[in-house]
Amino acid sequence: MNRTSTDTTNKNHNRKSARMAVATALVASLALPNTALAIANVPDGATNRLSQPLELTSSVTAQPVALASVATAQEGWNSDARGTFYVLEDGSHAKGWLAENDVWYLFGEDGYQLSGWQFVDGSWYYLDAEGAMLTGWQYVDGAWYYLGTSGRMHSGWIVYGGYWYYLDASGRMAQGWILDGGSWYYLDASGYMYAATTTPDGYYVLDNGAWDGRDPGESSFVQEWTQRIDAYLAGSATAGCGAYYAQAAWDYGVDPRILPAISCIESGKGAVCWTSYNAWGWMSHLGNSWAESIDSITRQFARMYGYTMTYEGALAYAANGQEAYWLSLVESEMARM
Repeated sequence: MNRTSTDTTNKNHNRKSARMAVATALVASLALPNTALAIANVPDGATNRLSQPLELTSSVTAQPVALASVATAQEGWNSDARGTFYVLEDGSHAKGWLAENDVWYLFGEDGYQLSGWQFVDGSWYYLDAEGAMLTGWQYVDGAWYYLGTSGRMHSGWIVYGGYWYYLDASGRMAQGWILDGGSWYYLDASGYMYAATTTPDGYYVLDNGAWDGRDPGESSFVQEWTQRIDAYLAGSATAGCGAYYAQAAWDYGVDPRILPAISCIESGKGAVCWTSYNAWGWMSHLGNSWAESIDSITRQFARMYGYTMTYEGALAYAANGQEAYWLSLVESEMARM
């Protein structure tokens, strides 16, 4: 080998050694956290590139993230996205009925508070928007309901404040005419039942509130004359018979005053009768009660004498030679009604 070749070879070797030293120092200067890096020895004559990938002797370990703890529901009232619930002392959620501060609340099987109409153990209850059970009269969706003192919805007839009210099968308070048990009843706008009076449309209802079955004209007639005749008969043996006289007068077209007046002249208003329940001096048996006898005498009077008593009728009825005087007494009594 000549000097020139030897010098050239030494120079090349020196350059390679210098480049390797720089590479080694560069790699060693890299800072990989929590990582050890092993570098393979590069043999003489190799290129200045790494002949194999870096071998990691340890890896970066991921650390768990500490999540914020979820708030735990406290005893008492709580709410979440689904609704409101109540946590009991033992940590469980209330279900069914719960009373707090004298107010009842209802919770479903899922533990959440309920509101509106709820059907529980065969009865309906109403809970307001806050979940509180309501009692007494409540106006809900355009109608009145009676929920009593227990919150249970009522239906049918109830007495409240001395008045009768009717609540239909759905619990709604009825107004106007209703048909119940074969009878008609009238309830005003406030819901209370009319009794023993005339309705705004002219029909008469009895003491129990039932319509008496007459048309307005008949009802008005019978009601008026019942009162007037009862006032006339007050304290007598036939007291309280005004309705019998008034109805019979309507049915047979007779002056309602005529037969009560004749009973006064003939028997002192039933005090002294020729036969039982015969206050008019009629020569035959008329009935077994005042109701039967008044109906019978009125029917026969109408057939024989017409609407009222005339002088000609008195001649046949009294037939005692004092017909005119008798008729004047009858007319005098009629004038008192």
